[in-house]
Amino acid sequence: MSVGVLVVAEASHSREIAAAVTAAGATPLSAVELASTAPLAVWAKEQEPTAAELPKDVDLVVMCRQPSLAKMVERIRRSQANHMLSCDAAGIEALTVTLKKLISGDLFGLEKYGKATEAIQLQRLRSHEDRLRALETIETFAEAAGVRRSVRQSIVQATEELLMNALYDAPVDDSGQMIYADVPAKQRLTMLSPRPVSLRYAAHQDGFSIAVRDRFGRLDKATVLKILDKCLHKNDQVDRKTYGAGLGLYLTASTATDLVFNVARGVASEVICCFDRVPTRLRTLSFFSHRESDA
Repeated sequence: MSVGVLVVAEASHSREIAAAVTAAGATPLSAVELASTAPLAVWAKEQEPTAAELPKDVDLVVMCRQPSLAKMVERIRRSQANHMLSCDAAGIEALTVTLKKLISGDLFGLEKYGKATEAIQLQRLRSHEDRLRALETIETFAEAAGVRRSVRQSIVQATEELLMNALYDAPVDDSGQMIYADVPAKQRLTMLSPRPVSLRYAAHQDGFSIAVRDRFGRLDKATVLKILDKCLHKNDQVDRKTYGAGLGLYLTASTATDLVFNVARGVASEVICCFDRVPTRLRTLSFFSHRESDA
């Protein structure tokens, strides 16, 4: 039986959004047709939805025209949404991917994004030396794929940030305490991560994509939004301290076109970043959480 998805959209985009819902294997519903148990909703209007306009506990995807990073962070922080997409052709394509993941529960994997799934490269890392080699390899790979220098710099910067987080921020001991919280930065660089980190990357016709996955599953939406919000609105932008993500995450969100977080609590966290060959603004900011791991 097909999953029903409530679609509330401006007339100019309603047909395309309904087609994206159908492509995801779901049934688009109007407000009149809506059953109170509808699990998913797509909101494609500029004004915020009211509580009366949406079912309680619905998984909400918000689409908006020409969204800035600041607008995305503000709307996803204030509403029940976990997914912000641009309301254009690229965003509508991303909507199908987003709904497929929500319906199936199959959240992880770079192959869901991009055009060249057969060309995905994989590296596993545990050390500072592994990280340095990975950064060199990914830059060489992107250059060979014809990615312009400015975009390659953004790719390497994002990869470095995500690998640092996965290697040194994610690990916890059996009691849930961060292993490297009180370890000086120089000393951390001589230590092995207790569980390997995976780096996947691929070049494709539209650009370049990377995915970094740890084996701890500690990443959460509130922490990411707190960092982005502070960097957007405070004069004293976040710096990397003893541990914790900081300005690097903000710079990644400022240069990527798609930024997706997949989390299975206590199992794994994966961050996917996609970069267009011609730089443009962020069009996807999305947080997926595996329900079984939460439970």
